[in-house]
Amino acid sequence: MDQLEQRFEQTLKEQKDTIFTVCYMFSKDEDEVNDLFQEVLINLWNGYEGFEHRSDIRSWVYRVALNTCISYDRKRRRTDAERLNMNINLFEDRDEDTRYRQKCSPRFLPHCRWCPASARRKRSD
Repeated sequence: MDQLEQRFEQTLKEQKDTIFTVCYMFSKDEDEVNDLFQEVLINLWNGYEGFEHRSDIRSWVYRVALNTCISYDRKRRRTDAERLNMNINLFEDRDEDTRYRQKCSPRFLPHCRWCPASARRKRSD
């Protein structure tokens, strides 16, 4: 293990609680928190070499964790669409107007007093 990896590992040991705290702010599900934690680690590793130490390492880790969780939450909200229940038979028509029109002869429909007015208008056009 080279020196960069050792410093990174030491940073993770020191900042693990901060990362978990941020992850738990976005989810209470343990599996999801572990996924978030892993995403944060990947982002930290990708940016660790470029970290210039102009700010405190704890602030940097917090911001990376927060930004990672915000991005994850946005993606999840875009993909979390409610499934519609399509528990209908498309070939069975239950519309009252249609049933009345099927019973009545097209020729007499405009004069049929049992049919709703909307059915008479549609058929007489």
